[in-house]
Amino acid sequence: MLKALASILTILVLLTGCYNNGNSPAPGNEAATALKDTQAEPLESVEPTEPTEPTEQEEPAELTEAPGVRQEIIIKSVLSGPPTGKLTVHDLKQKYEQESTEVLMPLYNVKQDEKFTFSFKADMTGIPAEDIISVHTDPKALPQSRIEAKVYFHYSGNNVVVVKPFLELLEHDEVFDHIWGNAPAYYIRVNYDMESPTPLKLAKPLITPFTVKSEVSTPELKYVIDESGNLKLTWKPVEGADGYKIYSVYSDSMSAKINGPEEGYEGIFPLLDATIQGTEYDLTHVNGKDGSSLQNLLSPFGYFVTAYKGEQESNFGNMISIGELADKLPLALGGSYESYDTLSELPKKMSIQFLDDSLADRDIIYIMDKNKLMKDSIVEYRIQGTELKGDFLIFGATDAEYQSFVKTHSYKEPNTGLAKPQNSSSLAVSPDVPTIIGGGQAKDSTGTGLDLVSRQRLNTKQQVAAGDEQPVPEPEILRKIGLNVNSAVEEYLARNMVEGKEEISLLAFPELQNKDVLVDYVTKVIYQNPQILGVDTYYYDYNNVTLHIKYKDSLQELKRKQKEISAEAERIAHAIFHKGMSAEQKNKAIYEYLNDNTIYDDAASTTVEDSKGPFDAKINDAFTTYGIMVKKKGVCMSYASAYKMLADLAGLETIVVTGTLEGTPHAWIKAKIGSEWFNIDPTNGLTNAGIPYLLYNANDDTAAGLEYVQDDLFWLDKEVDSFEGVTEANDYYVKNGLEIHSAAEFKAVLQKLLKQDEPVISVRVNPEIAEAELGQLTAQILKNSSDTADYGYGYKNYFLIWRSL
Repeated sequence: MLKALASILTILVLLTGCYNNGNSPAPGNEAATALKDTQAEPLESVEPTEPTEPTEQEEPAELTEAPGVRQEIIIKSVLSGPPTGKLTVHDLKQKYEQESTEVLMPLYNVKQDEKFTFSFKADMTGIPAEDIISVHTDPKALPQSRIEAKVYFHYSGNNVVVVKPFLELLEHDEVFDHIWGNAPAYYIRVNYDMESPTPLKLAKPLITPFTVKSEVSTPELKYVIDESGNLKLTWKPVEGADGYKIYSVYSDSMSAKINGPEEGYEGIFPLLDATIQGTEYDLTHVNGKDGSSLQNLLSPFGYFVTAYKGEQESNFGNMISIGELADKLPLALGGSYESYDTLSELPKKMSIQFLDDSLADRDIIYIMDKNKLMKDSIVEYRIQGTELKGDFLIFGATDAEYQSFVKTHSYKEPNTGLAKPQNSSSLAVSPDVPTIIGGGQAKDSTGTGLDLVSRQRLNTKQQVAAGDEQPVPEPEILRKIGLNVNSAVEEYLARNMVEGKEEISLLAFPELQNKDVLVDYVTKVIYQNPQILGVDTYYYDYNNVTLHIKYKDSLQELKRKQKEISAEAERIAHAIFHKGMSAEQKNKAIYEYLNDNTIYDDAASTTVEDSKGPFDAKINDAFTTYGIMVKKKGVCMSYASAYKMLADLAGLETIVVTGTLEGTPHAWIKAKIGSEWFNIDPTNGLTNAGIPYLLYNANDDTAAGLEYVQDDLFWLDKEVDSFEGVTEANDYYVKNGLEIHSAAEFKAVLQKLLKQDEPVISVRVNPEIAEAELGQLTAQILKNSSDTADYGYGYKNYFLIWRSL
């Protein structure tokens, strides 16, 4: 039985991390010198990994880097030196040689008709104002997210550029005013150096984020696809709201992307669908269908939700697109299934059509009603993970056949390991947040009044300078288990979370004060650093520029568990790694150790699945590194984290990947071989899934065929497409001649495998080979070899033989 995921933390709580990419600090700086990437004392009989100098990092690259650019990512966990007690944020920035590119703190709650003024020291004559400055709705500020705005030179001269709204974006009432509109956020992109005496184009543009004030807070829209495949929109209550309005936008097809912030909402005109008082909207049953033969009869709409209070209404927040979820929403049975001669012929799986017209097999759950079967020759069923149901007509059945049928066709709901704690608060900007955090001086040193942008530039410099002097934790565990980070931002967040800090100031990093960027970094850091334990929820306090984190364990418990994890990881490493082993051998050693010495925690998974609120603290460990590493029992997030930590100790390039397996949240590993990244699922092997090496060194196409779907939570958005695996030569089943393409090949391979003393034989079969033919061949070969065994399909197209040795 496949075991899917571990804890997916709240809306923003997830797990991530990369490698420590530090440059040598400037000489003479004691704290920075201690930061130099140091080599751990080598584990006995383990080949040590030498630290390497990283490449220079461009910190705010997410603002400007073009999408779809695949870059080489080097993963390396590097240890810290002895604690000095003097480490500051400034030291981290020196370590990474952070560029001096100017990044502004956001401007919050500006007026709908706010005018922005940008003063340049250079005379910008001859350069169109629109080439100097543009306005966008996405933090990367790429051309496709540009929106119409009035950008022109001020009458006082060609060194002052004014930016004003043109037409209302995402209007509520079909009346387009000359205001900014109702988008969640806007980004002003400045392409030229404001301090240069001559026009100088910036290598990286200056981005000024701003939000427009609304008297009612914006709901944060989410979706839920439940265990029956039903879709609901959900959001948290907005304090003081009288109700909520559901808006929709239409798309031509399920495959056509609806223009969102990345495309400047071009051509998007939301129409009011419904006004409700609750905090969820059931889309599956909006048409009243009972779901017996059809469900999710949905059009390719995108949905927004706003909150209203009296005549006042919030801005729009994020959009949920039906087209982007279509491959997860069951629609109908994918074929014709009516009658069978005997019970033994009934299928175990059925093809299901999804809303995007794709097909996938799903388990059939039979309703074991003996009276109905014997009296009416009818067997009722439902399809796992859907509302679809029906019945088969059987031409007779004996009591013995019924008993055999019950034994072979009984279904146990798969354990998912899903844990979804509640988020503490929305990341939306509330109406009471001041436009400039910290106030900002209204006048310069000469007493001249400053415009809003100039005030924020000065304020940002002051706030960052104060933040740079703040101390940074130096956790003891980092001397033995290195961090996976490659920027000052990531190391700062990781060190604080490893230390269990509940309040983390973000003054030194204006880029993190944008909620989308903050989520991107936080989730990556948590997932890729297995020393970070039990992050439960977090929220961002705009007024205090502080990230607040709640952990599942007390600080004392967290430190105790980190110490035990470190000791056990080193013990395992000494036992399974040996000098001279290749990267491939080390990966296999980790995989086999976890398969042979750990087990999936069904009880923890079931408890969380059945829970309606926060789950028992006793099962928290099943979702962290501690569960599998120390207790030898956990769910998939624990498996992935333990694998990652052991791989780090072995000097292997691996990452934790998050996504879904058969639509259920899941976590697994990608390991680098050559220049490619291949999929390894340490959770679902022989011990837990009954299939040896179900997903081992598999390319992305093979993983997708098994319904592993990667999301973008485990890594920075700008780099998430950099971990591609294409070739199949390293796949366990291909490499060992266990991928079957014909009946003749199946016969030859099976005869060969039966000569070995393996209790379980598994081959991956071309789905075009009929199951009945495989069964007949297997029975014939077993008879000739005098072997006694059970056989049949396991998961998907894996054909298994269980031998009685």
